[in-house]
Amino acid sequence: MSRSVGFVLSAAMAAAVFVTAPAHAATTITEFSKLPGTTGQEPAAINDAGVAVGSATVDGKVRAVRWDTDGTVKDLGGPADAGFVRAKAINSTGVVAAETSAPGLVAVALRFNLDGTHTVLSSPPGHQNTRVTGIDDAGAVYGWSFEPSNLDTWRAWRWDANGTRSELPLPAGTSSSQVNAVSPNGFATGWVYTAGESTRAVRWNPDGSFTLLPGLPGGGTALGQAVNRHGDVAGQADIGNRSRTVKWDRNGKLTELGDQSYIVSIDGNGSVVGTVNYEPVLWSTENEQRTLPWPDGEYIGRLTGINNAGVIVGYTGYESVSPVRAFKWVVS
Repeated sequence: MSRSVGFVLSAAMAAAVFVTAPAHAATTITEFSKLPGTTGQEPAAINDAGVAVGSATVDGKVRAVRWDTDGTVKDLGGPADAGFVRAKAINSTGVVAAETSAPGLVAVALRFNLDGTHTVLSSPPGHQNTRVTGIDDAGAVYGWSFEPSNLDTWRAWRWDANGTRSELPLPAGTSSSQVNAVSPNGFATGWVYTAGESTRAVRWNPDGSFTLLPGLPGGGTALGQAVNRHGDVAGQADIGNRSRTVKWDRNGKLTELGDQSYIVSIDGNGSVVGTVNYEPVLWSTENEQRTLPWPDGEYIGRLTGINNAGVIVGYTGYESVSPVRAFKWVVS
């Protein structure tokens, strides 16, 4: 794999756009099926075929689950001695990336294969906590880890289809990195940090290079949180004491979308989903911001993903307040 370094894009390319969507769109909300004994469940991702994955608490134990297009829900299994298993992402073919507990470790990466087997992926030496954030269509799993004695040293990783782990390429002098999302064709995004500098948003490209993304003019920290197959990235950037929701197009042009949000996904058309003050929000391809409804009787939760058909997944509730329930939204 090539390790060439991408160019640093100019912050002068930033643009601000604030558009409110018309309120005439119809939204259909459907609750996902539950396994017997389920007391709470959260979808984490949905692929273009409409298959969703996530986790469910079943008889007191956290299990990785998959919801098929016909509404069927299935426990994916996992290591017999696992204290928990959480499905985090699914690719176009149905291969699932997950994380699980392991003896002596807080969490490790896991892949569920199409034949029903699973593969535990290696953790870096000394790193006891690995978090999984995506999987591409080649079956490569992405995530990050840190060494407990040095919490400032975070590392972004890729495990290929054979399970070989490699660190994502970094700018010279980088002390920490985190990958937050990956596209089906191998774009990834997250952040990198160099001592004495602001945290920078980064896009890792399928050819093995990386591109540093600009922050807001006069701003500081910027983070990439979602990426699509064209290399468009959504995330957040700080200016002064404020954090703003932003989107970078494939050429690195920065557009400010609005107030700080919890961005989770961007589809192939450039639509972005996230949560603003616990309200579910969709930004259209024209950057129109639309607040979606919660299901009847619900008032708190988070969106977690969108596919290229515009189907959105998320959950409502909060463990200490109300039961956690899994839903999908279809906006027309």
